[in-house]
Amino acid sequence: MVRQGAGWKIGTGFNIPIISEPWIGSGSSISSIGDVMLALQPCFVGYLIDQEEKVWNESLVHQLFPVETTQNILNTPLYHQVQMDRLIWKAEKNGNYSVRSAYRICIEEVINNDHLRKPGYWSGIWRLKVPPKVKSLVWRICRDCFPTRVKLRSRGVNCPSECVRCEDPTKIVITFSFIAH
Repeated sequence: MVRQGAGWKIGTGFNIPIISEPWIGSGSSISSIGDVMLALQPCFVGYLIDQEEKVWNESLVHQLFPVETTQNILNTPLYHQVQMDRLIWKAEKNGNYSVRSAYRICIEEVINNDHLRKPGYWSGIWRLKVPPKVKSLVWRICRDCFPTRVKLRSRGVNCPSECVRCEDPTKIVITFSFIAH
């Protein structure tokens, strides 16, 4: 996960291996598959840069890489102000790692959370001018995640299934489980 959020800010490029490091502007790296790529294993990104002009050596890049990879490399910016190669955290503007942004990357990119996404105007619920308890109640009801007896039993929780009022097992009455604060 940390490697997925890391990337290189290119200075001279002589501290960044060409293969298997996230130095390309799109955040990707070049795999070592193929004979040419295996030959580039000991080489550094600095060999692909005209150090005097601080631009990519386009002819060399075209010779070594496939068209798509070449385009990605040539679209990777080189800045005259950056003198030293530096490993940065791509999820933050300042390039510094934070647990908050790592968690965000984990939730958005690594873990499949499509089953949690339900269409709706959820921000409207949180903007209501009511106590937080009411907002939470409305949100839980709308998201169908309120702990009713029917839902609890479907998840294996051992709770009574009969009606709370008349104790008739044939009536399906949805009751809510509240924890008093």
